[in-house]
Amino acid sequence: MKGERPGPANNLIFGRYRILATTMVASYGSSHKGYDTLAERPVAISKLKKAKTTTIGQNYGYTLQMMRADATRTVKITHPSILDIYDQLEDDEYFYVVSEFTGNPTISNMRTITTRDDVLTVMEVFEKVVGTLQYLNAHGITGCCVQQENIHISPSGEIEIDNLFLCRFNLIDNISNLGRQISSLAIYKNRAFSDQLLNERLDVKLAGEVLKSLLYLVKRQQGQDGNLTEDPPKTRKDASQVLMPKIDNIVNKFGSATEEPAYKTIVEIATEVREITSYIKATKDDGKRVSLKSSGDRRTYLPGETIFREGDDPSEEAFIIEEGCIQILKRAPDGRELYLDVSRPGDMVGDMALIDNQPRMATARATEATTVAVITAEQFRRMLEKSDPISRKLIRVLTNRIRYQSSEIARLKSILGVGK
Repeated sequence: MKGERPGPANNLIFGRYRILATTMVASYGSSHKGYDTLAERPVAISKLKKAKTTTIGQNYGYTLQMMRADATRTVKITHPSILDIYDQLEDDEYFYVVSEFTGNPTISNMRTITTRDDVLTVMEVFEKVVGTLQYLNAHGITGCCVQQENIHISPSGEIEIDNLFLCRFNLIDNISNLGRQISSLAIYKNRAFSDQLLNERLDVKLAGEVLKSLLYLVKRQQGQDGNLTEDPPKTRKDASQVLMPKIDNIVNKFGSATEEPAYKTIVEIATEVREITSYIKATKDDGKRVSLKSSGDRRTYLPGETIFREGDDPSEEAFIIEEGCIQILKRAPDGRELYLDVSRPGDMVGDMALIDNQPRMATARATEATTVAVITAEQFRRMLEKSDPISRKLIRVLTNRIRYQSSEIARLKSILGVGK
């Protein structure tokens, strides 16, 4: 899409985006905090010099056309932890990518993760990182190139990851500083990200570097402060002592910067990391775990697996989440997935189709390792029959409204070019 360059009489890029501050200036161009005047939201704006992208294309086989394709591919997948791409624009000099903005720092810019770091906090954060990579891998997206500078962490320990385009571009732009092994995985026969197997191995290698960076934050904090101001609870201390050999084993499997990891896939890493985080969760007594007194079936889903799809015929089942997280999505006319909601432990999903016997309104997909209890249609009907007729009528009216409003939300998001 072509547009006017900002100037004295026009301080908006393409009549829509206002640059508020410059966050980085580099050889490839610059990065900015901006504002979307149409959608009324903060955005991140990357300005890439076309002359620089031409050089990158010649040297590494990662052309501007390939960058555009990665940006287009990125918007097809929506995940709560991945920062969206909102828009792609260009003029004669620059290629612009407008993305979701975050004010949270990256791992590479942090001195500590929380006010009281320990290795268990690190493993909980790392599980979210590898879970997101597993989600992408399940949808055929490898070579994600997620590094420390692409992972943003909130004060509560939630993560946000830059989109595929920015992760890949940042890696290629810095490829000469990343060592021969990473270069050989990223670039095959003078073309970047062209080999599926090497892409998977690249994701594994970079995941190991992320874990080591997280653990380094803990060591640095402990080295500065000696004994931490506040000792962790005894159960957490005990868990740390029990799990340290397993954590050390995972780190050793990643090898040194010049060694080949013992892991072959992100799934292998995620499986071992979840064994550790499951133990951590079991030591917590925060009352948040959902336990249902039900003899019904339990099902487990890994990140990226689908529970049901939009448009499916109504089945005889609904689901209550016992552990994990399920994302609710609708498909836009342009093919992108639009975020509607995230359901967490204690929430029920799939119940609307049992109420009105209409096709599934949306897609439900696990974003974390998830366990659900299956509620049959007969069980659900018995639950409804216990309510009075007015309540049952109200439930059906609300169901119709939710279906309509969800479609309208999806339509408006599609117009604004957002996935969340």
